[in-house]
Amino acid sequence: MTTHTQDDVSGSIATSHHLATEAGARALREGGSAVDAAIAAAAALCVVYPNNVALGGDLVALVRSPEEGHLHQRDRTGRSGRIAGVHARDPWGCPASARHRHHHRAGRTQGWAALADTGGNLTWSRRLESAVSYAREGVPTALSVSRAIREHQQVLAQDEGAAEIFLPEGAPLQEGEPSGSPRSHRR
Repeated sequence: MTTHTQDDVSGSIATSHHLATEAGARALREGGSAVDAAIAAAAALCVVYPNNVALGGDLVALVRSPEEGHLHQRDRTGRSGRIAGVHARDPWGCPASARHRHHHRAGRTQGWAALADTGGNLTWSRRLESAVSYAREGVPTALSVSRAIREHQQVLAQDEGAAEIFLPEGAPLQEGEPSGSPRSHRR
């Protein structure tokens, strides 16, 4: 867990991966609200745990406004896939949001937009900055991701983009090995 206090801004955030936690803490340090921190952390989780968290997934959130104390519920579960009539799944078993019709957003991203409307302070580029950086620069492969790559290796190999990321030079990424860069530069 990362706790941050700066002038009148304070907050705590905890996630299942330290880089996602740091993404949320960064949003807080930059003047973001709890909503901004949650979106930043969720986006980072899509990068560091792609087998568990995906843009095509669902979102359910309860947000209490600090001023009025009103409780806001945001439920973006399954809508996109049903509207688009898409039942395909990606190699990890998540809804294939990338294949949805272009005018329908995935539940998670639609949920982020709804969350941002309940009290976000940051711009989208600032909320997503850490996740974009992690995706561009690569991150150490988590144990669960490495296991999932091996388990789904045949399916991942059938997709050129997935194979390039998760099966560089035809071999699955191992725990701790950085994603996103050629193997020759990894050791």
